[in-house]
Amino acid sequence: MIDVDIRVAVADRHRRFELAARFATDVPVAVLYGPSGAGKSLTLQAIAGLLRPASGHIRVGGRALFDSAAGVDVPAPRREVGYLFQNYALFPHLSVRQNVEFGLRSWCRRRLAPAQRERVDALLDSLGLRPMAGSRPSSLSGGQQQRVALARALAREPRLLLLDEPFAALNPMLRASLREELARIRRQWDIPMVMITHDVDDVVALADAVFVYAEGRIIRQIDVPGAEAREAVRTELVPPPAREETPAQTRLRALLGSAR
Repeated sequence: MIDVDIRVAVADRHRRFELAARFATDVPVAVLYGPSGAGKSLTLQAIAGLLRPASGHIRVGGRALFDSAAGVDVPAPRREVGYLFQNYALFPHLSVRQNVEFGLRSWCRRRLAPAQRERVDALLDSLGLRPMAGSRPSSLSGGQQQRVALARALAREPRLLLLDEPFAALNPMLRASLREELARIRRQWDIPMVMITHDVDDVVALADAVFVYAEGRIIRQIDVPGAEAREAVRTELVPPPAREETPAQTRLRALLGSAR
């Protein structure tokens, strides 16, 4: 169960933004959906411990990660939360294997335990990264870099995986196959996910529940009980076009769709 009820305020000289996000769910994949600037990333940062809310609570699996009333604020490294950043945040001077191992090392523990090495090997194999384990991130494609970042997030055996626009940096033609791969990985490693997106195709392919953001608030929750409901979700989230497409536009859309 993921239980979030937080208030966050951020400001600079020109703008003040207030977030009041409240949701609770135990579905495998929860999606935070909405336009840029609506508060989705702030929510993820607060769950991960990268941002301290002004008030409220965050609980994962019954464990309090943050509770302003009780004085609880678990440091980010101890939250057992994996985070896949939108730009992947790989270390360019480290190899694929070293990037995956990074979160398992510390200044006082340079060598991995046998169980940790086995997990890294299993992740490299599962994500098809073994042949490039010695390569640097700059030599990899966008999809391969995403898999490295995902392996690094999973290496510490998190209880929750947070994904911030995981497909935004990818070629649109790659996204469908990588959505399928992400769904497979979630099932294989049996870990709940909270994912940010403003792409309705991500919602249709992956979501079990959708929390719709607007101007710092969750304005709607949509449950997706099964495959038969997914196209209904698309219709609900995306309004019909204001005007009819021309025949040329219709043909172009069909061609682009068939190329996915």
